[in-house]
Amino acid sequence: ENFEKAYAMAFKELGIFKGKIVNLDCHFIGYFGDVKIGKDKHPTRNVSMRGIKAFISQDQETGNPVFARVEYPARGLKPEKIAVPMLEITREILPELEKAVFDKWFSVGSLLEYLDKKMKLKYVTLIKLYDNRIEEMKSMPKEMFKPLVGTDQMIAFKDTTIRNFSGSMKLIVVRFFEDGVEKYYGYLTNDYESSEVQILQEKSWRWHIENFFKDCNFLGIDALPSIELNKIAGMLAMKIF
Repeated sequence: ENFEKAYAMAFKELGIFKGKIVNLDCHFIGYFGDVKIGKDKHPTRNVSMRGIKAFISQDQETGNPVFARVEYPARGLKPEKIAVPMLEITREILPELEKAVFDKWFSVGSLLEYLDKKMKLKYVTLIKLYDNRIEEMKSMPKEMFKPLVGTDQMIAFKDTTIRNFSGSMKLIVVRFFEDGVEKYYGYLTNDYESSEVQILQEKSWRWHIENFFKDCNFLGIDALPSIELNKIAGMLAMKIF
């Protein structure tokens, strides 16, 4: 990790990162050997299997990876345990960091509270579609929704609360029809300055991190050199370099 930080800081000096917005995401590397390590759901195979979770922060504007950390899948692996140290290290590398964009696994109140109150970071994340959240979005008056330009969807927003978060945050709601059925997406953010459309665009750019893994498949990132985290982290750092 010291090697990663050193070269990332050098890359920052060279202008390889813009440094204001980062994507944070997890990449699952499947393990097909016999050694008993933790299991998790494979994102494309739709089965639970042994593997390693690689967490990456990525400069959103350039698409360049900033910092990576690997972990075994485990029940005790909580979003704040991963995101807080990763974003603190990422901010060491990118002092101008203003916003983090991540998926719904990270949308827990204790993490969002830390980012908002302690790190003073803006965040954008998908909301988990529990029944009460769907009902909350359905209960919004239809006149609140405006057309989302360039799509057949409607958009609105309101203040909402989440457990373990003090105060309120913005809930951006996208309403659409799929096969005649009304459906919703919800996005949580503490960014009250950017437009809702800009926030949705930033959230859609989180997929750049998936593109990075596909584009760099030739590096053999998914080829585990070992099941020891130090060896995996070392190889991943060199491949990212």
